[in-house]
Amino acid sequence: MTAACIGPLKNILQNTIENLLLAEKEIEGKVGHHTDEGFHLEKFWADINTVAKKLSFDCTKICICFGKSPAPTTNETSSLLTCVEQAVLCLVSSYHKLPLTLGITLHTHVQNEIVKAIQAVKNLVKAIKDEGGAAVYRYSTGVVWEGCRHLENAQLDNKSASLLGMKAHSTMVADAFREISEELDELYEESGLITSQVDVLVQDLYPPLAVSSMQEQSHQLADRLHTVLKTCVRSHVIGEAEEANIEFIQKAIDHNLDCMKEKLSKK
Repeated sequence: MTAACIGPLKNILQNTIENLLLAEKEIEGKVGHHTDEGFHLEKFWADINTVAKKLSFDCTKICICFGKSPAPTTNETSSLLTCVEQAVLCLVSSYHKLPLTLGITLHTHVQNEIVKAIQAVKNLVKAIKDEGGAAVYRYSTGVVWEGCRHLENAQLDNKSASLLGMKAHSTMVADAFREISEELDELYEESGLITSQVDVLVQDLYPPLAVSSMQEQSHQLADRLHTVLKTCVRSHVIGEAEEANIEFIQKAIDHNLDCMKEKLSKK
């Protein structure tokens, strides 16, 4: 299905993009009430849930309307975008009602999730303005759905938001630990190969000298040493303070290899 040509509607779409950007900045630059008098967290999440579902629905309508020809009329486009802007403003309004007294972590979590939802909507409208095509519109709408779904399913208090944040950080730490462990395992295996390579080279030193074999083993040993050093740098085992030492060792490896080649050439 061919997406609609929206040339005449670009100004309307651009106005909405700018309004969404203002809403995003409004969320990022402001904090909620400092008192929780008369505030009910259950009602807050019920309102967020309702608005998120409406925003998801309105963005789906926009995706469908612009994903086919002919494009919506100017009035139809204005109506579609007005619904989206109103839903976003409702999210902003709801956010400002959330008291700081309920917890900074909860406040920050809600702020981040609403900003993500607004950004997703903005990207959808921008994709339409740039005439990205029906497939791009569907993908962008899917991102909006995901952002709205996070808001619909949140239902958090400060404790739950804190635990969610801790879980996310724990996952990141676990991933980092796994990567480091894998790289250390690789480093261990490569270091073991160096030992066996040295043993082979030492054996070749005994008469009768096998010059060609020694040349080959020398190059292989140098390559393995360089590989280990590269693995150390890549795996962050080596910090910036040790980079000069690594460079020195690399030059020493090359120097020793040159000396070995020179001596063997005289045999």
